Amino acid sequence: MLGILDFRPPWVSILGDEMRKAAIIFFAAFILSGCVSTREAAKREVLRLDAQHFKDTTTVKQVSSGNLTEFSTLNGYRPEKYMGTPWLDSFLIGYLDNQTGKRSYQVYQFISYQGRGWRLYHRVTYRTPDGTTSKPLTRLHRELLDCASSRGCTYEEHVVFDIDKAVLKKIAELASEAQGKTDSSGKITAFLYQLYPEKGHPIKYWLLPEEVAGLLEKMNEFETP
Repeated sequence: MLGILDFRPPWVSILGDEMRKAAIIFFAAFILSGCVSTREAAKREVLRLDAQHFKDTTTVKQVSSGNLTEFSTLNGYRPEKYMGTPWLDSFLIGYLDNQTGKRSYQVYQFISYQGRGWRLYHRVTYRTPDGTTSKPLTRLHRELLDCASSRGCTYEEHVVFDIDKAVLKKIAELASEAQGKTDSSGKITAFLYQLYPEKGHPIKYWLLPEEVAGLLEKMNEFETP
């Protein structure tokens, strides 16, 4: 079994300080209060989220066509969104073809930011056991939320990208070892990916192994032809 420290595979990174600026989902309370104890409390909240939690909170619904069943981890962990601060969130979606049994998977990404123009995120890269993968993003939704700030407007983009089951299974294998643990520096194991805009700098985000494991376990409960 792959561990989170000595045996951590090279394509999985440990979430470090540089990631906290972009990914406030886990540390929003710390940023708002500036309190170390609050930050640690937020981290403990994340570390308690195991695969069973994500499995139990995975939603299941039939797509309107009736041929697909959709599984989503949207409700597994919901950050609070507040104005004036860059905001990111993501969740996993799995699709089961009820006729053929084929399964497919996507990462759904929310991106909210302030500026003076759309960034238009269009590509994602991430490392796998076989090397670096680059894929186009599918744009689902864009919204101009507010322009009252002197720093510009607040924009929101929703994008998705496909991810192979083989990669997800490798990430999920880390769940039992990573759940509830950090390394000696207090960093959390996560699968990282990078999103590239047409304008501006790329951003990094991640998936927890426990979230991946929970979705796969939930989908495995459903019989296929």
